[in-house]
Amino acid sequence: QLASRPQADEERAVAEAALAAREELLRTEVRDFEMQLAAERAERDLGSQKQLALERQTEDLEGQLLAHTRDRGELERRFNELERELSRSRSEEQRLQQEVAVLGGDTEQSTAALGEEQRRREAAEGLARDLEVELAQERRSAGELRSQ
Repeated sequence: QLASRPQADEERAVAEAALAAREELLRTEVRDFEMQLAAERAERDLGSQKQLALERQTEDLEGQLLAHTRDRGELERRFNELERELSRSRSEEQRLQQEVAVLGGDTEQSTAALGEEQRRREAAEGLARDLEVELAQERRSAGELRSQ
């Protein structure tokens, strides 16, 4: 019995050492899984943050596109007004030219009125050209925003 007692103690020590080694291995596996889980959570959180950033950027771009669309509409409205004014001015200029031709004698006053109307028409044409350029730029900007 005495010989078996040290043998039993030795077997118990070996078993306890094996259990301790197994327990340490399991703890290591648990730590590895916890680290992997933390990494996956961080990756998921980063993905969520990227998604939110993309959504904000999309909203900003949509807002810019809406503003450009409104601005373009306003430019088109102003351009159309100027075209109508230009047309009226040309008609008035033609009427005055006919009046000058008919009256002939009162040329100084008619020439002054005609010159004034020509200046207004030229100013309106200049504004119309400027608006055409601005409208083309707005269309390009809107196209760039749409492509983004």
